Amino acid sequence: MPAWQLPGSAYGLRCQGLWPGAFAAARKISVGVGAGVRLEEAVAGLASPKKLRMQIACGELSAISQMRPGERIMYKMTPALMEEMQSSSGVADRRPIACEPFVRWWLEDKFPGGRPAFDSVLNERCLFVEDTAPFAELQVKVFEGARQAIAYAGLLRGFRTLQEACANQVLADFLDKYLAVVMEHAVQPPPALDLASYKEVTKHRLSQSGEELLDLARDGCSKLHRNCMSCLPFLPKMDTAAVKPLVVLLCFWVRYLAFCKDESETPYAHAADARLSELQPLAETLWQNAVKSVRGEDGEVIRRQPPREEAKALVLCAFPDTDLGPTVLVEVLASQIINLRANDVDSFLTSAARL
Repeated sequence: MPAWQLPGSAYGLRCQGLWPGAFAAARKISVGVGAGVRLEEAVAGLASPKKLRMQIACGELSAISQMRPGERIMYKMTPALMEEMQSSSGVADRRPIACEPFVRWWLEDKFPGGRPAFDSVLNERCLFVEDTAPFAELQVKVFEGARQAIAYAGLLRGFRTLQEACANQVLADFLDKYLAVVMEHAVQPPPALDLASYKEVTKHRLSQSGEELLDLARDGCSKLHRNCMSCLPFLPKMDTAAVKPLVVLLCFWVRYLAFCKDESETPYAHAADARLSELQPLAETLWQNAVKSVRGEDGEVIRRQPPREEAKALVLCAFPDTDLGPTVLVEVLASQIINLRANDVDSFLTSAARL
């Protein structure tokens, strides 16, 4: 089975529902364990199946019941990938979408016209729940946050894809620590969810993803705000160990902003970000002042204080609604950015793990 799936299969999900045209395509395509025509059959016994079927095919399932698909990784379409998909499926789709094989639906069990038997088609891949909000929180803070956590470290390390970054053991260990802290403090999972299993599934999905790291860095400031900094209010305020994984991520982000070369001096172009021109000078200033000491006019060694004000200025500019009151985030960021400047990525992560 290929590493991607076509939207014409039963897995034709994107964000808020089935991709338009999924059922029409599914009559010709059978990729994976299910096909859209089987999903059509799942709603055929309802009081108004035609209406529900039409709304599903238009990607509007949320109009019937709240749906939180475990948003699938979507791959950038290239001519080579398009040709491969068309050759495999036999369908000349002008706008194909390539996704990871994983799929998971979370649906609120509040269907006024009767529950469609999606679970009979997708089995454990379709879960009917009382409230989808906790699953949405997991998606944002755990899955999406994990992608940001490893993206910048991977870029600085010289990797191109998420799969390459996850194959590095030091980066994989950091990702594990980041997920552990977020899942312990920053989310409220549903009682029936096995968090350990969810964590392992998340790591496996990332390790199999061919997403380009620079694509993950696009609009990075807003992604960090939504997926990572949203965890800060839930972390123990004065607990350095709990704040450390988030700080380490921010250190890599600062280094990414301040330069256009990875640690082996290979150049990269910054991903598109509306805040880049505003944040880059602040990141450069923070990085330049991240030194333990400087030489005086007579050659004497002058100890420098950690760049707390520079760190605070960048954080507040990037994330203006962040409450930095009783938290050690700025203090730890100011000290750890010095540590990163003095080390390569692997050495920095190894030393940070000991603190």
